Amino acid sequence: MTQNSRVAILAVSSPYVEAWAAALEKASLDAGWSFQRNLLHDGSANKNSVLLTSSWEDCQTFGPSHIVIIAPDPGDALKCSETGATERERTRDVSIRLAEASVAVEQAQSTFQASSQVIEIPGLGLIRRESVSVSPPAAASTGAKALEIYTNLPPREGVSAEWPLQLFYFPDLEAEEVGASFKIDLTGKARVLMFGPYIELPPGRWRCSLTFALDAYGGSSLRFEWGSLQGEVGEGNRITRSGIYEISLERTWEAMEPAEFRVYLAEAAFAGHIEVLKCEVTRLG
Repeated sequence: MTQNSRVAILAVSSPYVEAWAAALEKASLDAGWSFQRNLLHDGSANKNSVLLTSSWEDCQTFGPSHIVIIAPDPGDALKCSETGATERERTRDVSIRLAEASVAVEQAQSTFQASSQVIEIPGLGLIRRESVSVSPPAAASTGAKALEIYTNLPPREGVSAEWPLQLFYFPDLEAEEVGASFKIDLTGKARVLMFGPYIELPPGRWRCSLTFALDAYGGSSLRFEWGSLQGEVGEGNRITRSGIYEISLERTWEAMEPAEFRVYLAEAAFAGHIEVLKCEVTRLG
């Protein structure tokens, strides 16, 4: 007996998803296959079937014979993120979907860019979608810049992206100050100076590099940490000379998790300033 084909298609939200849904549904029904959006029920166990979903969990539950990924450019994915959410929230949400797709790629038979006109589905052959009008962004958003590591899935060794400082949290700065400057007065008690941005990373070894300028005024004790809720690596330094510095920390993600870089003032200070200049993340392996 020939085994039925069960094709699970993981489609990360983008302006192209509805066009792909229409094309896939038509091709499936024309071939006598069943087609469903999301795994609400599954009465297709005894026939060839296609599932189109944004949920990796649903893909696995479906019991597929083949897995196909349709992944957008990060900028296109952000266009379909929740309306009314902050840039941080939208970036975080899309990073989860792209990290999930990166994990799924390891088990998929095929991966296609959402903007492609034609994809190939096992058992159905070449599928062409209708044209979609997608306006290019006037300029790359902070979220799109941060998610450049996901331009290809999974992120390749050596790929890097600058994480815009607007996505981090600076407890000492008022909301209207963030974006204009990231200069912090160190005067006062020991405390957290910077943390975030909780962008999801897939398994692998990742390095975070922070560049900052310091007015030491006799010495500033700083601690830096890079990691997730499952653990972090850290380094503490007492810096006695003013200047521009870079700190790099490396850690291995065993599973997909949100990433956080923290900067602490480790001891009370009577003077001094730190200005955060740049944060960059790189996949090492």
